[in-house]
Amino acid sequence: MVIIRYLKPSDTEALATIYRACFAEPPWHEEFTQEEVTEDILGVAGHEDSIMAIAEVDGIVIGAAWLFNLHRKPDVLELAKISGVSPYISEIFVSPNARHKGIARALVQEILSKVSNPEYGAVRTSIKQPAIIKLFEKLEWQIVATETVISKKHLDGQIVEAPDTRVILVGSVS
Repeated sequence: MVIIRYLKPSDTEALATIYRACFAEPPWHEEFTQEEVTEDILGVAGHEDSIMAIAEVDGIVIGAAWLFNLHRKPDVLELAKISGVSPYISEIFVSPNARHKGIARALVQEILSKVSNPEYGAVRTSIKQPAIIKLFEKLEWQIVATETVISKKHLDGQIVEAPDTRVILVGSVS
């Protein structure tokens, strides 16, 4: 049975491992050290506006989602055209062997349920992430903007700069 709960300090190493595995996959092809990801997790967790939900099965962490105030991402805020205090879903990731079981949706719904008085929220993902886009469209969020970015990818043992189209989805949180 999947349990959704909140971050404990002992979760950071397991989360970092899952995060690294998920973002090494297409379309991201990103490589991070365990230390980089652990530091990022602790940095996000240290902000009072952060909400971090964890999914676990039989005591084993299998995924997470977190959000913070959209004002901390001014580039997304501008594209989303949202005013006021709004949540930005920064990360969603689930172990490959635990996907397509509603875990990402449960994580997103849990973190959104903990936000006080928001009207709208936003998320940014790659156009090459149809599962994430579909998840938010099922929650009745809509694509409101796209942006082309150049990111460093690890392909065939080399670091290359590759274009990617990101989409910003906005939807009602209430």
